[in-house]
Amino acid sequence: MDTSFFAAHASSPLTSDDLDNLTTFATRLQSNLTSGKFRLSVPLDSKLGFEDFWTTQYAYQDMPNVAPELVADLAKSGLVIFKGDLNYRKYGRTMRCHTDIKADW
Repeated sequence: MDTSFFAAHASSPLTSDDLDNLTTFATRLQSNLTSGKFRLSVPLDSKLGFEDFWTTQYAYQDMPNVAPELVADLAKSGLVIFKGDLNYRKYGRTMRCHTDIKADW
């Protein structure tokens, strides 16, 4: 496993124990993916396409109307984990913002 991503984004230097734990975790995750115990909603080699529900402006409450196949697929799972920085605006439907305002940063 390439640990450079984690090392580059860590708030403090990673120890050898940290790297060993990351490698162990990645190995277990890969094993669970390979065996089918875990499944991703996108192909492992996906570039996370820009046309699927996860990257649209729609809130999670809109999923049944916008992406019914995704709802049906997720409903087959006993547990769904939203990874990372769950977008609270998408989750809480607080998206009343103008999409045509230019950011000056």
